[in-house]
Amino acid sequence: GFSPHEVELIANVVRYHRKAFPRKSHENLAYLDGPDRRLIAQLSGILRIAEGLDRTHSQSITGIKVRALQGRLRISVQAPSLPQIEVADAARKADLFRQAFETQVELAWHPARAHSPTNGSGRSPRLHIVAS
Repeated sequence: GFSPHEVELIANVVRYHRKAFPRKSHENLAYLDGPDRRLIAQLSGILRIAEGLDRTHSQSITGIKVRALQGRLRISVQAPSLPQIEVADAARKADLFRQAFETQVELAWHPARAHSPTNGSGRSPRLHIVAS
């Protein structure tokens, strides 16, 4: 049920969700207009972060909250234990998102409530990464 134009956009998002950055000089993007190229970069950037958050395929992240703040996007993930590999991979893959949306990305971990360990101070441990 997708139009040929939508299929072309989807194909480009799939192409750029891995390593390459979309470039106007790429043959498959050369004939698309600026808004379409920007949409491809934005959707590919979102997909890269999502893929990073599922890096180990263990479904360790049980919840996610996204909050747009001035000049940055904060992604808070919940998991019973520190999803270090997932958070690190999402931070590593945030370059295209940062470029496409012209914003910084912060990733933060908060323990899932059912298994909230404390760090000795009575407060739950936290992890906060600013992807750079």
